[in-house]
Amino acid sequence: VGTRLRLSLEELGPTFAELGRFLSVRRDLIPPDIAAELERTRVSAKPIAFAETRAYVERELGNTLERLFVEFAEVPARVGPFTQSHRAVLPGGRPALVVVRRTGVRRDLLAMRPVADLTRRRLGDQLPLDPSAIVTEFAAHVNQRRDMFASAQLTHRLGGLEDFRIKVPEIYKDYSTGRCITFEEPGDPGLPGQEHYGKVSEALVWLALSEGILLADLARARFVLGGPSGGLWLADPTEAFALDPERLRGVAEMLA
Repeated sequence: VGTRLRLSLEELGPTFAELGRFLSVRRDLIPPDIAAELERTRVSAKPIAFAETRAYVERELGNTLERLFVEFAEVPARVGPFTQSHRAVLPGGRPALVVVRRTGVRRDLLAMRPVADLTRRRLGDQLPLDPSAIVTEFAAHVNQRRDMFASAQLTHRLGGLEDFRIKVPEIYKDYSTGRCITFEEPGDPGLPGQEHYGKVSEALVWLALSEGILLADLARARFVLGGPSGGLWLADPTEAFALDPERLRGVAEMLA
């Protein structure tokens, strides 16, 4: 059952595959063998066509790409299940990273609801969880990860943490909306090597346990080396989310 469910979710696309990963952590409700199989779910998202990305950015920022940017890379730097990012250069030669929402996610979420409701009516007494409630919880989780205003608030919060050992970029507010956000980027960025993974891991574990902030998609392209000192940067802080204080307190009590 677990394998068939995983393969079905992967075939339906990245939003459904993320639902599988979301379900895999609910080991308090799902049988261990099914949860272990769902944990293997692979999320493979294809880039949005550049013409669609161009139209999206121009609509959000109210001008053409040529007037907004000196350069704008057609090939995305990172493609995630809910957002994708493009490197760009702003007037004055300022390097930037532009992150946009991926299209089609809302359609996928709407498609899940009637299926979940039908499953609950037909098989509700045989299931370990309420599929309608799970889809509602997952939709709220996805919407938080796609909310660029929430990303801006979390980025400001990360920048104010003295013990977070990864540098956080500033936000270019004039180039940002609730659906599109633009970050500064270190000059001539490079991807971190194997020797940096320990530092990244320690910083993210500390962030999760002390602040309740988790980065859902740990794509390597989110982290770059750059700047005069070659420091380690969290270039793309989007799709991070924060546990509310009550849940964070529950996690702390469980760990203690």
